[in-house]
Amino acid sequence: MNLLAAGEGREAAVGARDHALFADQVRVSDDALGDQFRMLDEIGLFDESFFLYCEDTDLGLRARWAAWECLYVPDAAVEHRYSHSAGKASGLKAYYVERNRLYLAVKNFPISDLLLAPFYSTIRYFWHFVFAMQGRGKAADFQRDGNSAAKLPLYGTI
Repeated sequence: MNLLAAGEGREAAVGARDHALFADQVRVSDDALGDQFRMLDEIGLFDESFFLYCEDTDLGLRARWAAWECLYVPDAAVEHRYSHSAGKASGLKAYYVERNRLYLAVKNFPISDLLLAPFYSTIRYFWHFVFAMQGRGKAADFQRDGNSAAKLPLYGTI
């Protein structure tokens, strides 16, 4: 998982490494925690304020700040049902992803990176708009799922 300057996490395979604040593993997936009870005793459990989305990235950042390491194990098998709770392009997902992306940044970023987040967010919003107009990407999926594009600015973007 790479953490981008706009406050979003991306799987390493997505190719976000060039724009990552941390270009190594910062997220401990909630599906693959295993026996890291000592870590959880030290840094705490999932922050329930997130409710949906980004809680695993927050946990990984807190682990990182406390000097815990997360290893990438390419042969590990983890079942994860992508967006199973809220739907792949629902208004509920759009709301929580955007809210939690911003909360994650405010909660965890050093001030120097936090000051850059609006700049990177603007770039992120621009590309979502471009892809939506081209019928590509998550913003286009949001529209195809029956949601109004006019509502998207209320949520931020997906």
